[in-house]
Amino acid sequence: MLTTINNRQVNVSNKMLEEINVLSSMPKGGFATLCGYVATSGRVAPEVADINFTSRFSTENLYKKKLEALKGLTFEEVTIKGDKLKALSVSKQREQFKACVDKMMLSLLKTLEGERTDAHRQSHDEFYIQVCEGVKLHLETIKGENGTELVLDNDAPIASSIMVSCLDVGKKVIVKGEYKKVNSGTKVLMDNCINNVLKEKGVKTFKTRSLKEGKYDTLKIGGKVI
Repeated sequence: MLTTINNRQVNVSNKMLEEINVLSSMPKGGFATLCGYVATSGRVAPEVADINFTSRFSTENLYKKKLEALKGLTFEEVTIKGDKLKALSVSKQREQFKACVDKMMLSLLKTLEGERTDAHRQSHDEFYIQVCEGVKLHLETIKGENGTELVLDNDAPIASSIMVSCLDVGKKVIVKGEYKKVNSGTKVLMDNCINNVLKEKGVKTFKTRSLKEGKYDTLKIGGKVI
């Protein structure tokens, strides 16, 4: 059915609309459990787990906290991990550290200031619709002659799945998955080192998960079950 969400017309199924209404009515900072969630990203074998998380939290507050932590972060606080980083001289490690911190801070500032002109953010705004804080729709796309394009029906995009932002507080693994073996570059390795320190400082990160059919069994939230 065709409906309007956040001033955009979009085609959604009746089931999806019911789920959106339930999620939108939940109080902010509520506790939820995603049962039987199948994680496939970056894996050669999927993981299946029950995940407890906080929903509908303020991403703005998280970004502000991370930005302040990055401003005060020093190279000496970072434990260098990974052979590629260890092979660099200390001066080169410092250069990589500064480059990674500066890029993280710039990205956070752009987001907090509402800057949406770069290609990545414009693409996100085209292919997603914000429903409410912590909930958005992912729109169906295809690879066209001019790159990724929206699939339209009655001149309106089609919602392919609901995406929920999760602040994880616990996880019970049912089926252990297996990650792909990747040869990460120095930037990714340093980003990981920095994020490990931020985590130790209490800077939380969130994950966005799909409620697409087949990705999970049930979502228990606010005394209701989806």
